[in-house]
Amino acid sequence: MASVQIPNLPAAIALNGSEQLEAVQAGASVRITAQQIASLGLGPTGPTGSGEVGPTGPTGATGPAGGPTGPTGASGPTGPASGPTGPTGSTGPTGPQGQFGSNGPTGPAGATGPTGPAGSSGSAGATGPSGPTGPTGASSTVPGPTGPTGTTGAAGPTGATGPTGSIGSFGPTGPTGDEGPTGPTGTGATGPTGPTGPAATFWLIGFYAPGTPIADQVMYYYRTASAFSLPANFSGSYVNARAAATGSTVFTVKKNGSSIGTITFAPSGTAATFSTTATSWAAGDYFEIDASSSPDATLSDISFSILGTRP
Repeated sequence: MASVQIPNLPAAIALNGSEQLEAVQAGASVRITAQQIASLGLGPTGPTGSGEVGPTGPTGATGPAGGPTGPTGASGPTGPASGPTGPTGSTGPTGPQGQFGSNGPTGPAGATGPTGPAGSSGSAGATGPSGPTGPTGASSTVPGPTGPTGTTGAAGPTGATGPTGSIGSFGPTGPTGDEGPTGPTGTGATGPTGPTGPAATFWLIGFYAPGTPIADQVMYYYRTASAFSLPANFSGSYVNARAAATGSTVFTVKKNGSSIGTITFAPSGTAATFSTTATSWAAGDYFEIDASSSPDATLSDISFSILGTRP
């Protein structure tokens, strides 16, 4: 608080007893109120004496300019004793406030208030310049620890598709049935038509299995609708692959769940060989071909043409 001279302070309007003043008590500065002063209960001032004030003695002559000050003139005689005190006049206006006394002792510190919310973080300062590189340490003979393995790189692009293998040869066409004999030409009206020759007797099971077989895959499963027969070693049949096998690969042929032989691809081969028994099939029997439990990785896109005969 800045110091202000008493004449520069604002004047009090009206006193109510709560105004604070400085006083000295037992050699220490204290704070009192106007009400405390008014409560001291001072007795009334005695009456002013009736005697007149004696005349002022004559002023001594002024000494020469620049000379020593002349002696002070003698004081006039003291007047008679003061007369009785007159009545107390009304209270005059409050005089200007005196200078502030020295500060009193500091009171105890108040309790610490709650912590205010944290301010938002300021923006990061600019990175300082890099310091100079220190000298290289002496070479160590102990190998340092191996650093962590880096992340696996992205998979490379898929390579171009290899060339398509050649298509295997088609199986032979089945024999044409015998034509019935032509009836004799009559001499008059047209004679009766001769009997119809027997129907063709072949029976063909054909299907295509795209892609690479998986272990124990059921390549074909068929329930017969009429009777037919298959010759030993599937004579006249063809099984070909568009992509050759890497190693020997065997397919199993089953009748009603039991093996009747095999279909085998030799290493690097695209045409299969057969080792089967001759079988006769009735309507309702099940014909099945299963892949190997250890399929070849390259053998794929297989065409099956199994030739049989029917009664």
